[in-house]
Amino acid sequence: MNQLQPGEDLSIQFQKIGRDYLFTICGGDQHIGAVSTAYKGQGTDQQEWVVQTNKVPGHKEYVLTEPMAQQAAQELQATVTVCAGIHYDHLTTSEIEAVVDRAWKQFLLTLSAMK
Repeated sequence: MNQLQPGEDLSIQFQKIGRDYLFTICGGDQHIGAVSTAYKGQGTDQQEWVVQTNKVPGHKEYVLTEPMAQQAAQELQATVTVCAGIHYDHLTTSEIEAVVDRAWKQFLLTLSAMK
């Protein structure tokens, strides 16, 4: 029986909510580790995108959710929330890098298909 490599079961789903978007990214032991929302700032320069993040203590998914929310918001010109929960036991540094790379590739493919 072939066992999946870390990241092979990653899933990215999106939902359009009015004029905004919600992305969920899950893999391994799925959960909610971090949530980031990117939106146009209300200050003097309304072209600037602001990202706000909530993260569960001890979780590092924000390293994906923050830049992904910002990139999607800029490309879609909408408020975007990205929620992620990815967990695999005992990964090496190179395995973590591979999971992050796979998540980004899938996210960019999803984003590209939406345009």
